[in-house]
Amino acid sequence: MAHRPISAQRKQDLAFLRVLLATPILWLPGALYSDRRTAGFWLAVRLYLGYVWFTSGWEKLTGHSLKLGGCERPATGGAWIGSTRGRVAVERFVDAAVACAPGCKSDGHPAVPGWYAAFLKRAVRPRAAGFAAVVAWGELLVGAGLLFGALTGAAAFFGVLMNVCFLLAGARRSNLKLVVLGALVMRAHRVAGYYGVDRSMLPTLQMIRGGFR
Repeated sequence: MAHRPISAQRKQDLAFLRVLLATPILWLPGALYSDRRTAGFWLAVRLYLGYVWFTSGWEKLTGHSLKLGGCERPATGGAWIGSTRGRVAVERFVDAAVACAPGCKSDGHPAVPGWYAAFLKRAVRPRAAGFAAVVAWGELLVGAGLLFGALTGAAAFFGVLMNVCFLLAGARRSNLKLVVLGALVMRAHRVAGYYGVDRSMLPTLQMIRGGFR
């Protein structure tokens, strides 16, 4: 059986993984994820992820860009909410994913698991408008949580969850990088939000939880 050529995006993903595995961040002691002296590092990672998520959600909700260099310019495709654009975008996304399920592979596009293609076709596509709203608001809330350091671990978790859903549907782009960085922030959730709302919120929540015991 002849080997299919590796796409440019797949090469970038593999290169990123090689660099990541070669860095100490994965095998340094657990103090990296719990020592407050590392909070500044996690702040930088958190702000990057928050910027990516918040600007993406803002574009879908308002139809305007908040990205650097293009602030408040009309976003490509317009707003998802209050129009049919969100529904159409989700339907096209699902159709593209289903077309790449086993037996329908497209060159340069990763194959989509059959079970996931069936889920998208039967559960997501008929409710495309609702899922469009969930994606838009989800991206905005995840971004806000990461930017402000509020419930950082939960925000990172839901960000990773959305990225995994996108990856399973064959959407590569920067999703693999965001999954890895989001997973690291999840592991460092105790200090990742130290320079943020979590600094006062988490002790308060712990006190409230302790009062119910």
